[in-house]
Amino acid sequence: MFYLFLTFLIVSVLAILFFIFFPIIYKRYLNKFFLNVYGKKAYQIANKYDYYLINKLTLEANDNTKIQIDHLLFGDKYLYVIHDCYYDGAIEYKENDRNWIFYYGKAKRPNKRFTENHIITNKNLISKLSMITGLDKSLMINVVLINNSCIVNEFKTDSSDVAFLKVKSLKDFILELEGRDIKPLDKEQLRYVVHDLARLNLKP
Repeated sequence: MFYLFLTFLIVSVLAILFFIFFPIIYKRYLNKFFLNVYGKKAYQIANKYDYYLINKLTLEANDNTKIQIDHLLFGDKYLYVIHDCYYDGAIEYKENDRNWIFYYGKAKRPNKRFTENHIITNKNLISKLSMITGLDKSLMINVVLINNSCIVNEFKTDSSDVAFLKVKSLKDFILELEGRDIKPLDKEQLRYVVHDLARLNLKP
C-alpha cells in the first residue's frame, strides 16, 4: 500500500512539473527553432496534398544580391511564398504601414518597439523571385506566418493574394484558395520549375 501511494505521489509531482515547465520550455524551443517548426507544418500540407515544397530557398538575384525565402509551397493552382515570424507578445499592424508595433514584456505595462512590415518584405521577395524565374507574380500568394500564441488584430486586406496568418490557419487558407474555380497549373511545367529552383538553390 505504501509503495502504491509513493508511486502515485511521484507520478502526480511529475505531472504537475510537466504542466508547469512544458509551456516555458516549448516557448523557448519555438523561439529558437520556429523556422523548423513552421517548415514541418508546410511539409505536412505538401505531403498530404501531393504538393511540391522547397524550404530555405536562397537564390542569387540579377543585381548580385541574394534573396531568402523560408518556404515555397507549390499548390495545384498557386505558389505560396511563405515568410515566418515569431513574436512573444502582441503585434499591432496594418497591411501598408511602413513599420508595425511589437508589444512585449508585462501585459499590464508592456514595452514596445517598431518592427518591419513583413508583408512588404515578402512582397519585395516575390518581385525578385518573379524576375529571377520569369514566373508570373499573379500566381504567387504572399503569406506571412506568425506563431499561434502571438496576439494580433484582425487582418484586413483588399488583396486576394496576401495573407497574415497564425500557423494553425495555414492549411485551411491554402485549401480555400486551391478550391477556387480556376484552371490548375500545368503539372509538367511545374515539375520543371521546381527542379530548376532546387538546382539554383544556394542552400539545398
